[in-house]
Formats: sequence, structure tokens, C-alpha cells
Amino acid sequence: MKKIIALVLCGVAVSSCTATSRTNYDAGVTALAGSKSLRASAIEKCIIKARSADTAARHKVAVVMDVRDNQVDQLYCNRVINAAAAGRISYDEANNLHYGQITPNLIKIIQGR
Repeated sequence: MKKIIALVLCGVAVSSCTATSRTNYDAGVTALAGSKSLRASAIEKCIIKARSADTAARHKVAVVMDVRDNQVDQLYCNRVINAAAAGRISYDEANNLHYGQITPNLIKIIQGR
């Protein structure tokens, strides 16, 4: 699951899949917050990346989200991108994903809470 979350956040354009500066992260979040078209584009890219994950990993995420497997990509990406745009995913959370750390907050976000 951590690999899928990391893939999605990389696709959000707030992280380049490597540790990023707080300034770059904040700029990405601000851009997402202020542009519906950027959010839509990020969601599309996220869905493409999420679909490339293996079936077993996607199923695990679907179980955590309590949704059907065929719903996971769209719901997951909408929730994560919109949470990032709303400032609900902290800089530290995004960067800690590179070390395999998933927070309770990220679980809540993907569960739609």
C-alpha cells in the first residue's frame, strides 16, 4: 500500500519522488488549491499510475478503503489529490513516504474521513 500512496503523491506534482524542499511542496499544494484544471490533470495522472500497480496491491488498498476493486483508482486519487490541495497532507507526511512511513492521517484520507 505504501508504494501506491507514494506513487500517487509523486503524481500530485507536490513531490518529485525524491525528498523535496518544503518550499517546493508548499508551492505544489498552493497550485493544486488554486487550479481546478491542475487538480483534474493530477487526478488523471494519478489514476494512470494507480492502474499500473499490481492487482494484489490495488486489492489491499481497496480493502483498507472499504470499496470494490474497480472503484479504488478513481476514489483513491480523488481523495488524495483533493486532500493535498486542501493542505491535509503535510510536508513531513509526503516526504516520510519515501521511508515507508504511512500515518493514521493518510489512512483517514484514503478512507474518505
